[in-house]
Amino acid sequence: MIRKSLNKIIAIFFMYMIFITFMFDNSMYYQQKIIIPADFELFLFFTIVVINVLVFTIIRMIYINGKNEYQYIINDFKLRFIEEQNNLYRKNKHELRNKILVLYELIRQMKYEDAEEFLMTYIDVINNSLIKVDTGNDIIDLLLYSKISAAIEKNISVNFICTVDLKYSKKVTNDICSVLGNLLDNAIEECDRLKNNKRIEIMLKSDPVDYIFIVKNTCGEISEDVKRNILNGGFTTKGDGRGTGLSIVKDIVYSYNGDINIKIDDKYFDVTVEIPSYKLNEK
Repeated sequence: MIRKSLNKIIAIFFMYMIFITFMFDNSMYYQQKIIIPADFELFLFFTIVVINVLVFTIIRMIYINGKNEYQYIINDFKLRFIEEQNNLYRKNKHELRNKILVLYELIRQMKYEDAEEFLMTYIDVINNSLIKVDTGNDIIDLLLYSKISAAIEKNISVNFICTVDLKYSKKVTNDICSVLGNLLDNAIEECDRLKNNKRIEIMLKSDPVDYIFIVKNTCGEISEDVKRNILNGGFTTKGDGRGTGLSIVKDIVYSYNGDINIKIDDKYFDVTVEIPSYKLNEK
């Protein structure tokens, strides 16, 4: 996408310079009958060439800097992900040590049935925390795994299903990360406010026309005023400005000619994003 835009800018600029030169020659030289020395015409020609080269160089530098900035963002995201995983590992390491001590004590006291029940319960906990994330896009995988890990750490049950391949350009990847990131941040924050029944469901799928992203979470009571204004820019249900995420999601989705639907009942907050497949493929 960036390369295509760069080529267009360069082509337009060269056309513009040729047009200006043509108009200058015709208007100034012939209509007003001004005699310009040949050396000046040569100087003008080389000046235009130099300007073209400079502008091309500047645009190329902007393009390279843009790539470097994108890579910096990706590396920073990966670093934060690694730090989160290290923190999770240290926490689990401490918990595992405690579990082993309890299991050892049960076996030492020959309470084998209790030991078996304790062990099976812990195995179930481990199985529930092992969620495979594979969207075909490493950056989106990192984002999802990071958010899911954060949710599980807050004792939120997460169910993740992906039946699509999200291999897209950097621009599309960034936008999808913004959409999913904001939706999951809101879902985690809402679930974290609940005392029990904390649950998030994530589904990435497609139909013959659209890619469909669904984030559904349990929630508390939501007023009718909030339901009517939830997608308005700057509107927040949290009182501290964090509730603008849905407005950001809406703007991104609409830029792809997509649609966003929200269903709210007494127990669940359900956001469904639909984006035409051809719009994702063309950017």
